Formats: sequence, structure tokens, C-alpha cells
Amino acid sequence: MKNERRKVLMAVFNDLACDGRVYRAATALAEDYEVELIGVSIAAATKIPGVKTEGLLVPTQNPLGRLSLARFWFRLLVKAVSTKPNIVYVHDFFLALPGWLIRKILDCRIVYDAHELIVGSKGESVSRSQLVFRVFERLVVHRADLVVAANRHRAEIMQKHYRLLRMPLVIQNIASNQNHTGVIASSKHSHFVDRTNRVRLVYQGVISLTRGIGNFVEALCFLDSCFELVLVGDGPGLGAIKDLVLQLNLSSRVWFTGKVRINELQDILQHCDIGIVTYSFASLNDVYCAPNKVFEYAHAGIPMVGSAQTSLRELVEGNRIGLVVEASDRPGETAMRYAGAILQVADNLEGYRSRLQDFIEKYSWEKEKLKLVSGVKRLQ
Repeated sequence: MKNERRKVLMAVFNDLACDGRVYRAATALAEDYEVELIGVSIAAATKIPGVKTEGLLVPTQNPLGRLSLARFWFRLLVKAVSTKPNIVYVHDFFLALPGWLIRKILDCRIVYDAHELIVGSKGESVSRSQLVFRVFERLVVHRADLVVAANRHRAEIMQKHYRLLRMPLVIQNIASNQNHTGVIASSKHSHFVDRTNRVRLVYQGVISLTRGIGNFVEALCFLDSCFELVLVGDGPGLGAIKDLVLQLNLSSRVWFTGKVRINELQDILQHCDIGIVTYSFASLNDVYCAPNKVFEYAHAGIPMVGSAQTSLRELVEGNRIGLVVEASDRPGETAMRYAGAILQVADNLEGYRSRLQDFIEKYSWEKEKLKLVSGVKRLQ
């Protein structure tokens, strides 16, 4: 008689349809475990191969607010107590507290996956809620059986800050080689298919002024009219970016898609030429960023231009798949520098593209998956 598979209860306080890191972790573990995933369902239900999913419906206005978070904590605790999983795998600092409580209540293993680096630096301005989440994370990292971080820099900082006996397991945000059709399935994105005599830049992720997206909008002013920009995602800076586009009279050259599902993203990227990766230097989380988008762009065959964080310099310039740009304090100077870098990459697109395959083979999700599965199996 075949042994019953061990149960993993996985949870994330985010839209299940749009979180690539969670999707990859769930499908990787589903090959050896019975995985049930609880998340937030803002739009349609999400299906993940081999994984039982449950999306907690939340209000479309402020879907990830405090009330929704409290409801989610309660639902997760009830689910854990009722199903008694062998392993509970919680994603990101939002679920640090229930992860810690479950570890105290149940005889099960806990995995804490730190999507973000919330450790503060000297002089950094933080909100009261950020301070509270830092307390929660400190509790769970010392109770968790396995702590996971998104890159080596973050793992080293967490180990030192929390005085952990072992460094967190590093599982990078490397996109899997998803199949794509090369066809825009949604009619609202169908105009992206034709890019005759155009050079299309694309940014995907959180739309926030603090990330420096405005610099790339302004950079279009220094580039020929054949250059256009596609912004994929939403966020607190969306309205301000739209206002900037109108102010600069760039409406015919900047496209907004809104938030898209994981399976739509690659099909949009297939119709773009240069990927944008940009972060601020306001926090350690940004300085040591660990973006999915570098690998998603690489899988779509597009080189990159980005800001000059250490991790981006290592990935992008270190592998010669694009350029990074040092910011300037002078008004308009950073936008001009980005325009220059974009021109350099556009003038040698094929050269940069030719190195992407080596990059993909070097940074393979299959290697990260083996590390993750091995780390979880050691908890048995």
C-alpha cells in the first residue's frame, strides 16, 4: 500500500493570480507533498496544477487592508487547526505572527519565506505598522524550522540582525521557463502585437514614484518618437504617473495594462524590446532588491536597463544582458542618463539578446527548486 503523502499548508496574503514566487514554491512541493494553498482572491479563482487552492474573497477597495488581514489570519489559524498539516509554509512578513502562533499550537514544522527584507537601517523612516511587523518577524524566525530569503545579501543581513544560528536558505526569484503562445489572448492588450518601426520599453511590477518610474517616462522626451513604454501593473503611484504622462504630452507613447495574471505576462513581454528594472535606495529592501522581473525579461528574450543597486549590477551588467545607471541629484539628469543607456542597448539589441540564453542556463529555476525541495525534506 502506498504511503500517504505528507501535507503542506501554504499561505500568502496576496493575490494568488499574480505572485510568481508562491506559484513556483507550491508547484515544486506538490511533486512530493499534498499541498493546499490559501491566498487572496481579488478577481477570478486561480488554479495551480497539482495544488488545492482556496482564495479568500476580499473587498476590491483596499483588498489588502488591516480588516482583510485580520480575517485572513483567523482563516489560516482555523484551517491549520482543522487540517493538522505536517508543514505550514507562510510567505512574507504579513503572515509571520500566525506562523509563530501555529508553531506554538500545533506539532508541525514551520517554513517562513521572507519575500521582503524588513530589517531597518540607521536613519530610515519607518511607520508604526512596519515596526510591528518587524517584531512579528523576529518572533517567527527564531521559531521557524526553515527560514527562506530571496538572495544572498538578504540572507546574510537577516542572519546577522536576528543572530540566527544558520543562514536562511537562499531561493532566488528566478522565473520558471513558462510556455507562452506569443499571442495576446486579451483584446485589451491586442494593440501591443504591432511594433513595426518601434522600440518598446516595458516595466512590470508595482507602480510607485519612489521606484523611479517617472525617470523612464521623462526619458522618452530625450528619445525618438519610435520609442514607447508599456507599464504593466498597478500601485500607489499610478495616478501620479498618468498625470506625468499627460503633462509631458506622451499619451500616444505610454501604455498602461493594469495588473495582469502570471500566464498573461510572458505573452505581453514577447512583444517588447527592452525591460526596465528600477528601485529606490530608501531602504535595505530596495538596496538589496531581488526582482522576479530580471528573470521574466530574460525568458522573454529582452535585455534590460535599470537602476544601479548591487544585486542588479551583479545580475544585469555582470552577465552583460543590459546596463545599469547611476542616479543624479540634478533635475532631469537621471532621465537623460537612462535615455542614453536605452539608446546603447537599442543599438545593440542582438548582441545583448545573444547572451540571454547563457544567463537563463546559469540562473535556472530547476536548480532553485531542487534546493527548496531538499530544504523542506530535511524537516521530516
